[in-house]
Amino acid sequence: MSDIVLVAIVGFAGIIGTGVLSPLVLGWLNARSRIREKEEDAEDAAIAKAAEWKRQDEVAAKAAAVALEAKKAGEAAAEAAMVQAEASRTLIGKIDVVHTLVNSQMTSAMQAEMDATARELALMRELADMRHVVHPGVATPAVDRAIALTIDRLSVLAAALNDRHLAADQVADQERAAVRQGIGSPGDPTPL
Repeated sequence: MSDIVLVAIVGFAGIIGTGVLSPLVLGWLNARSRIREKEEDAEDAAIAKAAEWKRQDEVAAKAAAVALEAKKAGEAAAEAAMVQAEASRTLIGKIDVVHTLVNSQMTSAMQAEMDATARELALMRELADMRHVVHPGVATPAVDRAIALTIDRLSVLAAALNDRHLAADQVADQERAAVRQGIGSPGDPTPL
């Protein structure tokens, strides 16, 4: 074969090769590039997913730590509330004892005043009777007014004492009812 024919064959093969082989080579190169891109995308997605999981794990760990702190704070608050409630019950018990003592002393003082007023009234009436015997027909408006005021004072004291006794009976009934219901115990200053 001659050189011209060989060049023509090689040229023709190059033209045909370029026309046929070139798209095949380009297709293969594009496919290989796409495969590499997909592999890189998959690696990037795996890295991003791992980073997201790590971030979620960190958030979950922080949430668990916050929940633990909240639980501890809640327990501390509950304990403080229990201590405060016990202190309040003790204080209320002491206040109830003082209140009971003051009430009983006030009732005793009112009773003593009523007894003294009754004695005073008896003496005033005795004095008025003696004055009428010694000075018959002489008016004694001041003595009569004093006797009337003393009778009024006795009525007020009797009503106040009656109210105090009724209130004391009502409190005693409530305490007995609370004990029956299991709310308190006999002698408990705060059964209600």
